[in-house]
Amino acid sequence: MSLSFSFFLSQIIGDASTFVFSVVILCITIWGILGYLIPYTAIRNTASLMSGFAVTVGILGTFWGIAIGLMSFDVENIDSSVPHLLAGMKIAFLTSIVGMTASLLIKLFQAMFGTREKNGTTTPGDIFAALVSIRRYKVILWQCA
Repeated sequence: MSLSFSFFLSQIIGDASTFVFSVVILCITIWGILGYLIPYTAIRNTASLMSGFAVTVGILGTFWGIAIGLMSFDVENIDSSVPHLLAGMKIAFLTSIVGMTASLLIKLFQAMFGTREKNGTTTPGDIFAALVSIRRYKVILWQCA
């Protein structure tokens, strides 16, 4: 297991594109995990979006790798073009794997540690305040029309 992980890590570090995408995904993962521990609702809400962002950046890396491989591909000289195409495909697959793994880690962490809040924390006063706020905006919009 250690040999395959170290090989995988060396492949990520060995290519600049894969490394940049992996660092961005790592930052997203850190925000998704640490941001969920911060008790402020706005920060916690953005942290809950990080799982989707990790997959999105991974897919962006996939298309980036495919584009790099195809830009170097020459149909007149296929034999010399195949290594460039495979290098692009390596970027594509590695960024996808990193993005999906990060998304799973974020979701797993949030599922395990994200239920610290008690059920039923919404009080009747919270509901009343939300209804008053909605009514106030509705009156303002009605007066503007």
